[in-house]
Amino acid sequence: MNIQDHMAEFYSVDLKGKIPGNGDVEFLEAVLPGPPYQYMPFATVHYTVGCVTPETNRLDLDKGVFLDEQGKPYYPFLQRSAPEIVRFIGKQRQERGVSIY
Repeated sequence: MNIQDHMAEFYSVDLKGKIPGNGDVEFLEAVLPGPPYQYMPFATVHYTVGCVTPETNRLDLDKGVFLDEQGKPYYPFLQRSAPEIVRFIGKQRQERGVSIY
């Protein structure tokens, strides 16, 4: 058995300029699993805080909540932005013809 038989492909959804930031946080992209794992309800969202090194946070697409960084001062803003990001990702997946469920 070849290990590559079990490796998933990933694809990204551009969020830069599509999801409003708050002056400190700028959303860059969301990375999602492709076939055969496209049904997993998670994305990794990349963003910058204060124009420094990009950070990542896991987003639960079913619940519409970020899973990491609860102690950070910008976490409430991330949570408020989560539903809009989930909607945008859903539209992008439909346009690509990616079955969600």
